[in-house]
Amino acid sequence: MGEILCVTRLVPSHVEVTRFLRYRYWCSCCKKMYTAPYAEDEVPCGHLGPRTLAMMVWLKYHLALPGNKVKDIFLDLCGLYVSEGAIAQALQRLGNYLQIETAQILKAVKEASIKHVDETGWKINGLKRWLWTFVNSQWSFFHIDKSRGSRVPKDFLGFPHLGTVISDFYSAYNKLLGDKQKCLVHLKRDIRKAREAFLRRGKDPPPDFNDPDKKLKRLLADAKRLADRRGRLSLLSFTRLVRRLKERLFRFGSDPYSHPFWKTMSARILKHHRELFVFLDKPEVPQDNNTAERSIRPHVIIRNRSFQNRTEKGALAHSRLNSILQTSRLQKRDIVHALMTAYPKHRQDYQSPIIFQSLTAQKNQK
Repeated sequence: MGEILCVTRLVPSHVEVTRFLRYRYWCSCCKKMYTAPYAEDEVPCGHLGPRTLAMMVWLKYHLALPGNKVKDIFLDLCGLYVSEGAIAQALQRLGNYLQIETAQILKAVKEASIKHVDETGWKINGLKRWLWTFVNSQWSFFHIDKSRGSRVPKDFLGFPHLGTVISDFYSAYNKLLGDKQKCLVHLKRDIRKAREAFLRRGKDPPPDFNDPDKKLKRLLADAKRLADRRGRLSLLSFTRLVRRLKERLFRFGSDPYSHPFWKTMSARILKHHRELFVFLDKPEVPQDNNTAERSIRPHVIIRNRSFQNRTEKGALAHSRLNSILQTSRLQKRDIVHALMTAYPKHRQDYQSPIIFQSLTAQKNQK
């Protein structure tokens, strides 16, 4: 009786060149020249096929590979030579022709009932810029701008904005007009850093630091427990407990404190006391901004591995293609197939969204 052994092998990729021939005819009746329409997967005036271009986006922005390694992968695994400059120019063209798709993403984010916003540092040719994210559980939009001020979220979210915006305590978000939920994780993080600063110096926090720390920690824990008990309490009981928690929060921010940290922190809490417990009034609103921070994480990895962008065109392509990539991942779409379908159509002057055409059914999703 023989032994059966199964071995899994990778089949080497190879390059195929497709020739598109479009016939033209002269009509003797209307005295016009007519040309056959483009093939479904034909990229007008392009030498790289849609699958090749889609793989560039996947390698560059999902796997965070620099252009020289994308070039090596195509050459070593597929036998296709594409220079780094050609890769950069191809991605810029992709971004230009897929602007219709990113405009649809921005529209969905603006009309959504919940949206997270955050920003991080970026560079274009060595000059300081800011990468902004506007995201929820279904849509993700990115923008690179010179400004870190309130103009950017006002322009992209609207003034006043629809729905609820979740953010950290950065001052630019204070000028937004509409419902806001401040991230409680950022609040706890700032307190923890202040407490750890004493420990690094080999000291225990003094009583005038510890007492407010325990008081606020207990207050935030009570709010979380109340949110978890929402379905087990009557509406009247739940509303009464929420009102008491908000009163406790207001009193905490109004009390006098001797420690410098709590003087600053209490002023912040008093300023934002109406924006800390919105998640108790709206059960669909999260109490943290983790969604925005997770969406920015891939860009931080790219930032640490590269010099970011060299030109404004490259930055525009970066923001647009990442918007499509991350939105496709959030909606569990095959990004390679989506780009292969959409890009040739848009190169053929198709002016409607293809990847995200079902906006009406999804615009009110979280």
